[in-house]
Amino acid sequence: MQVIRIEIVSDAPPPPEEEPLPPPPPPPVFEMPCEFDLELSPGHRVALGTICNSEDLDMSRSEDGTLVDGSFWGCLKITHTDDEHTMEFKGTRFTPSPPSSTSLALPLPTNLSMDQRTVERLAVASRPSTVKSTIRIFSPKEDNVEIGIYFSPMWSLTSSFPPAEREGEQKCKWTVKTKPGGVIEHLETSVVMSELFYEATNNFPAFSLHRNIAFRFMPPKNINRAIELWCTHTVPITWTRIFFMWRGVSDDELASSFIPAGMGEKEANEKDWKEVIEYKEEASDRDLFSVLEVSAIECV
Repeated sequence: MQVIRIEIVSDAPPPPEEEPLPPPPPPPVFEMPCEFDLELSPGHRVALGTICNSEDLDMSRSEDGTLVDGSFWGCLKITHTDDEHTMEFKGTRFTPSPPSSTSLALPLPTNLSMDQRTVERLAVASRPSTVKSTIRIFSPKEDNVEIGIYFSPMWSLTSSFPPAEREGEQKCKWTVKTKPGGVIEHLETSVVMSELFYEATNNFPAFSLHRNIAFRFMPPKNINRAIELWCTHTVPITWTRIFFMWRGVSDDELASSFIPAGMGEKEANEKDWKEVIEYKEEASDRDLFSVLEVSAIECV
């Protein structure tokens, strides 16, 4: 048997390597958490947290299939009137895209520096501060009274429960029947409850979002300058108004600023907060008529 060996010598370049396969596209998004700030009627706003579900429509892509990703800043308008159901977004995306990208992102100046924390803070700062308040009434006997609020021109009522009766832009009231034990009945709706609720705009997320918080109480005389509480009860009333202002504090800020200044947890526990809020011992006497209001606002 004969064996023939053939060797080919060439100065041509080697054949090109096979192009790597493109990465698989991200999975479609059919469900995502959403938060909305809704204006139900002029001056009546509520916050809504929900889950958006599109069933079979990929919410991560536009109508032409372009991937929509990144951080956006703008306004999402949702229309739900009769047979008209639309969603319209006006704004821009903060994350710059490479020149060859087909993303919807707009080009940003090269000297602009912005990260996710900045975007989140802008989103918070753009929302007006909201005070959430509850009012409890303690009466030794049944009695029909009106209790209401005067707002200074810088404040306005955004929501209440039960619905308060509005008397102009800066005044509202409830007509209730007080009962022993802190029970009140809203006469217009016959709802029986332990407290009234109102919200005024000038964000109050759960404390669990923050490892540390800094807080202080506003003196009652300063509360009255912004939001005045009144009641038609004829006998003397013991008022207790607690206005709690707070913000989240990082571990670094706590260690570098608050603890060295004597403003840590130990000092907070030793503080006489009853003196700060001007608490009167008569407020705990259930044989007397008293009103307790507790308000909270996040300062950003």
